[in-house]
Amino acid sequence: MGNNEAKGRRVVFFSVDNWQLNKNLPYGEEVIDFVWYMGLNWKQKQKSSISLRSAVNEIYPSKKVLEISTKSDNFDFATKLSAFNLTVDGIVIENAFQSSKQFGNNKEKVQGILNLSPVEAKRRIRMEKSALTGFEYAGKEWPLEPKSMFYDSLYLKALVQNQDLSEQLLEYDTFTDIEFNQKIAYDKVKGPFNTQARSAAIFVSLRRAGITNSEILFFVNNPLLMPQLYGSILEAEHDKFKHYQQKQQSLF
Repeated sequence: MGNNEAKGRRVVFFSVDNWQLNKNLPYGEEVIDFVWYMGLNWKQKQKSSISLRSAVNEIYPSKKVLEISTKSDNFDFATKLSAFNLTVDGIVIENAFQSSKQFGNNKEKVQGILNLSPVEAKRRIRMEKSALTGFEYAGKEWPLEPKSMFYDSLYLKALVQNQDLSEQLLEYDTFTDIEFNQKIAYDKVKGPFNTQARSAAIFVSLRRAGITNSEILFFVNNPLLMPQLYGSILEAEHDKFKHYQQKQQSLF
C-alpha cells in the first residue's frame, strides 16, 4: 500500500432473492475489506468508495453495486438518494428522522429541528443528553426495536413517493455507504445502525419479491406490521396484510 493508503472495512448490503414475509430478512450484509484512501476531502472518499465497489466485485463479479452518498462516482443519482436530500412527505429524510426522536421518560422532542439543515439537525440531536426512548411521526409512535426499523420506514416511504428514483434503483442489487461505519454487530445495544444502503437493499428485495409500492406503504405506515420485515411474527397484523393483498388483487 502507498503512503496515503490503509486497510478499510465496511458493511455492504445486498438485496435478497425470494424474500418471504416472516421467513427471512429482506437484506443481506457482509463485512468487506478494501483499500482506504486517507484524507478528508471528497475526492479521497470517492476513491475509497470506488475501491470498496471493486473489492465487492472481486468477490461477487456479477453484482451491480451502487454507492449511495455524495461520494459516489454516480454522483447525480446517488446524491438524490442521500437521506440529506431525498424527501419524505415533503421533508428531508434526515430532518424527519431527527425531529421524530423522543427522549427521556416524558418522550420529549427537540424543537426546531425541521428549520435546520440536515447537518445541523443531526449535530443538534447529538447534543441531547437524555436517553432516546422512541420515535413519533405523523401521529404514530415507533419503538427502538428492530433498531433500524423507523429509519427504514421513512426511507422506503420516500422511495415510493419518488418513483423516478426508485425505479432506477431496481437496476442495482448491492449497496454501500462509505460514510457509514458499523463497527459492531446489528444485535448489540449501541449503533450506528441506520444507513440508506440497508434501506435501499430492503426496497429492492421487496419489489423483486412482488411487493407493490402500495403494499410497501402498508408496511411503513404501520409500526405493528413493519417488524415482520425483520422476521418478527405478529399474526393479527399478518392477517390484516393478507386481507389487504386480496383486496388489492380485486382491483383493476
